[in-house]
Parts: sequence; C-alpha cells; structure tokens
Amino acid sequence: MINEDVGDQPDHVFVRAFHRKGDPAATPVSNVTGTARAVANYRSGATMPLKKYTTTRAGWREGRPRRSTELGAAAVELAMVLPLFLALVLGILTGGIAMDHKIGVTNAAREAARYGAIVPASQCADTTKCGGRNWAQLVQAVAGDRLSGEVPASQICVALVSGSGSSPVPVDGTHTTRSDGSACYNDSSNDTGQRVQVTMTRTDRMQVFFWAKDLALSARVVARFEQ
Repeated sequence: MINEDVGDQPDHVFVRAFHRKGDPAATPVSNVTGTARAVANYRSGATMPLKKYTTTRAGWREGRPRRSTELGAAAVELAMVLPLFLALVLGILTGGIAMDHKIGVTNAAREAARYGAIVPASQCADTTKCGGRNWAQLVQAVAGDRLSGEVPASQICVALVSGSGSSPVPVDGTHTTRSDGSACYNDSSNDTGQRVQVTMTRTDRMQVFFWAKDLALSARVVARFEQ
C-alpha cells in the first residue's frame, strides 16, 4: 500500500520495488526514478512498491531521522574522539623529533671521535695552533659544531685514554675535558692502547597532550687512536 498516488509525485521521488511473491515473470525495479516508469510497473502488477522517500528542506520525511539529530550525534562523537586523536598525533610528532635528535647526537659523537683519532696528540701543545684550545677542547668544539651548538660544551666529554677498559686513564690533563682529569667513562674496551672517548648528552621532551616526559638523549663512542 502506498501513502500517496505515485502518479502525482515529481521525478525526484524514489520508489523501491521487489519481486511479487510467487510471480516468476515479475521484473524487479530497484531505485526507480521518474513518474512514468514507477506508475507503469505498479499498475502492471510486475512489481509492488514497498516504501518511498521524499526529500524536503527539513530532511527525510519518512524512513530516516531528521538531519539535525544526525548532526548532533556526529558532534558528540567528534568531541569524544578528537582529544584522543590530537594526543596521539602530538605524541607521534614529539617522539619523532626526539628520535631525530637522538640520531643527531649519536652521529655527532661518532664524527668527533673519528676526528680526534687522526689529530696528533701533540698538535695543540701550542694552543695558538688550535685556536687557543688544547687537544681535548678542540675535539669537543668539533662535536658541538656538528649539532650547530645545540648541545653545550658542558654536556660533551672528550678524552684520550689508555689502559684497561674497566679503569682507563687519560694521557694527561690537556687530553680530557673533565675538570678532575679523569676519563669520560669506563668503556670496557679490550684494547688497552690509546683510544678516543666521546660522550654527549642532550635534553629533550616528549609530550602527549597534558602528559610530558623529559628525556636525556645520550651517546657514547670510543675510537682507536690512529696517531
């Protein structure tokens, strides 16, 4: 049964039709558009219109809720999901930046250690030949330059050491940046010969919405002294 005469409906009326039960000759008409075809199928008995929908400015008149209800539900869903989505994006962004900084610190420490490995230990005996720096300070400056000064000198340690890896000893006070004249760290190296130690530490922060965590991005490198 149809609520209105389909012959009076404009072309934008959609009529859904299905096979008449028990009539194998019936031809289904799906999503019929247009008055003439809809009326022809209906009157011939080939199809049986079940439901029709008409569009108005207020939304669907039959069969579906009003558009304002749908928009309200979508707004609630967005309000629930958006904060979680933004937190995830912020976490990925800050985590990616921290990872990039970590790689930069590691690469800078490696380059500084390789540089120190080929600089003669006596090259900066006369500091005027090294820009007013001793050997350790020269290599330290190279490490800082690799990160464009983003890591302060106080967070960069350089030492030319020898001896057991469990207790390495600097060559002398001009070959370590430690104020107490000690090695940068116990490198556990099996090589008891001279080697260059470089350590760097950079502070960073990872943030996920209202939660934040400070990070210490560090790198330790040891290279065999070639001179």
